[in-house]
Amino acid sequence: MFGGLAALDAERFVLAGLEGTVTTFHAGGEGVSGHFVLPPMGPRLARFTACAAAGGGLFVADARNSCIRRFRADGLPLARIGARRNAGMTVHDEGGVLEEPYALLERRGALFVACGGSDLVHGVQRFDARGRYEASFPCGGGREAPWRQPRGIAAIGGALWIAEAGSGLLRVHAMDGRHQADLELPEGFGFPLRLADDGYGGVLLVLAGEPDAPAVVRLDGEGEVIAPALLQGSAAGEASSAFDLAVLPDGRFLLADLPSGAPEEARIQLFSADARLLRVLVEDAGDFRAQVEAHGARLVAGGGSAFEQARALHQFVAGGEPERARALYLQAVREEPRHLMAWVGLGTLLRETLGDPEAAERAFRSAIEAGGAEGDLLARVAACRRDRGDLDGAITILKDAVDRPDGLELYHERVEELADWFLERAGEAPGGED
Repeated sequence: MFGGLAALDAERFVLAGLEGTVTTFHAGGEGVSGHFVLPPMGPRLARFTACAAAGGGLFVADARNSCIRRFRADGLPLARIGARRNAGMTVHDEGGVLEEPYALLERRGALFVACGGSDLVHGVQRFDARGRYEASFPCGGGREAPWRQPRGIAAIGGALWIAEAGSGLLRVHAMDGRHQADLELPEGFGFPLRLADDGYGGVLLVLAGEPDAPAVVRLDGEGEVIAPALLQGSAAGEASSAFDLAVLPDGRFLLADLPSGAPEEARIQLFSADARLLRVLVEDAGDFRAQVEAHGARLVAGGGSAFEQARALHQFVAGGEPERARALYLQAVREEPRHLMAWVGLGTLLRETLGDPEAAERAFRSAIEAGGAEGDLLARVAACRRDRGDLDGAITILKDAVDRPDGLELYHERVEELADWFLERAGEAPGGED
């Protein structure tokens, strides 16, 4: 999958981008109204494949890191859901471990996750409101029956509908996991990807795999095809390689597709409840970047808080102004000394852009005091120490971070980094090179 869509309210929706961005749009055509990059890891270190909105916050599936990330609407990270994957296993099929999470559903505090890999017994799992693993649902009700690429999940008429791409079936389960029915699609329709309640007792289903089949079809509550909703094609009002959809409260729906075939060239279109094109909200990657930069420019011109202006300059305004961004981050933490995201942003700017690892270390330690994830921030402190030439200190701090029982982002990468630093201290080249 190439990202995910979720409706926030009557007019706003979110696009979770493939490379770790989260962008809020207004369906009325006003463009981008919010944007942030995955903290604290940075772009290109995540692979977002789905998102869901609940309680004013966001859940985002990160397939690269085998977890679900929960954010506040402004981007503050709240939780990481999913047990750590064993990197030594080609496939880690175990309850609580999210192997390639590809679809999400939040329902009355419970979080349902579909893991899109092939032949996973634990391909559909349920977590409680605190993010604790509760159960796995056997495919089709068979004991230990594996799932075949479940790529979509939705609540339809009080039941859980799962689009299983590998079998071409829609699997219907009760919310407690009991199997109720398997629904077949007409021959030649390809395989099902995403699905959603259309708001009127029916289902919108995204299809893929057959060039002559519809791109999106409408089903009734029994799974019978009522009519094609959208045809295949790259023209406006059509869909090519559609990868997600979201339905607004009044039945209008948003569709994300790839008319050029390139994952970074996502297009987003808005349709009426009866599938008439209302507007193209995002044309392509160039249009997306232009809208994000225009939003950043509005913030920088005085439309946002000191932190919002700093983040815009730092992350997504072309050219940026790093010294001004630093001053704004400092203003933000003077106004709110425990502003976690401002401290992390400041530290990242100081180390990666302004080349001041000593000041960056102080910022990351302030982020720890503000309640940030200690292990992850200590790993950043260790990198600052290494930048300053203190390899022994860097090793001591990173070892502390790796040994902590409360988890660490990029755990296996950090362990490899620590091993490289030990080799460097011993006078050996990392990886056994001369």
